[in-house]
Amino acid sequence: MSINNVEFTRVSLLRENEECFKINAEFQFNGSGLKIEGSNSSQPEEYVINMLSSGSNSLESTINFPPSLNTPAPDPCQQRAVDIKFYDPDSGAYSTDRGKLKIQKSTCPPPGGSPTLETGLPDSIEDYGSWIKQIDIEKSGRSSNVTITTANIDNGTKGYRIVNNTSHRIPTTEGNVQTWAFAIREDQEHDSNNSFSFEFDTIEFTRGLPILFYKEGTPIENVSHSDALIWL
Repeated sequence: MSINNVEFTRVSLLRENEECFKINAEFQFNGSGLKIEGSNSSQPEEYVINMLSSGSNSLESTINFPPSLNTPAPDPCQQRAVDIKFYDPDSGAYSTDRGKLKIQKSTCPPPGGSPTLETGLPDSIEDYGSWIKQIDIEKSGRSSNVTITTANIDNGTKGYRIVNNTSHRIPTTEGNVQTWAFAIREDQEHDSNNSFSFEFDTIEFTRGLPILFYKEGTPIENVSHSDALIWL
């Protein structure tokens, strides 16, 4: 049995409150002989999924993204986030890193610097009264399909919603940072064009993929915060 044979096939994160999300995940076990036994998070920056020879094929639990994750990381090329690992209590073996997640307004870009910004311009979806309600990730081989769903912070019906998305690279002192940017439009009830496909193994695990939002018609280059960070 090798815990490194186990892979995510689907992860869904649904907001319960400002810091807590429900996590529902499915896996491909690839002959490892392991099943899901549960999960724990003894440290703010670590989420461990326990695996034994008997258990479930899926995970239903909660994951937290506390405000402390937005404090500067020791390495200026990284954002703090929750690293996901698999653990086999019988053998005491941990997997290599299997995921990195954060759904929280954070200084962006994570590595090494930022572009010149236009002062006073809102640069997080939360500045427009909305936030990320759900993130769904489905993996197929190397490629992952990512869907972002938004909602009003005050639970209102209409607000700023996604209308388009694009790959976006931010130049920094440490080189270009790969991000994904979503255009938002006011007075909308539902998101549209809110999915994209991405191969996460084309970027460094330690950096992850920042998720940005910008008001439709304004320059993406003015955004200085991300609202999520993902790698799966």
